[in-house]
Amino acid sequence: MLQSSRATFGMGKEKGPEWTEVTILQELEKAGGNFQVKCGHCELVFWGGATRIRGHFLGQVACGVKKCTKCPQALKKQLKDIDQAKREQETQKRKV
Repeated sequence: MLQSSRATFGMGKEKGPEWTEVTILQELEKAGGNFQVKCGHCELVFWGGATRIRGHFLGQVACGVKKCTKCPQALKKQLKDIDQAKREQETQKRKV
């Protein structure tokens, strides 16, 4: 698994906590943030970025990745809180 949730991508964008729960197996250079990852809990291998990884842990069907059957409740809560904060930010941007 990755070492820290404070790790950054090439352009200095900070990685979220979902990245500490997967192992990056491969990066698609032309896909801009698309990675082949392996879940550290259920060992599912899939392609995606932060949104699909969070969707895997939260069981969001729309993300197109099978739900993690071994995701700890504490991680689910943390990721739900992050998703909610992002939605609230998007709503605020639309109002301005």
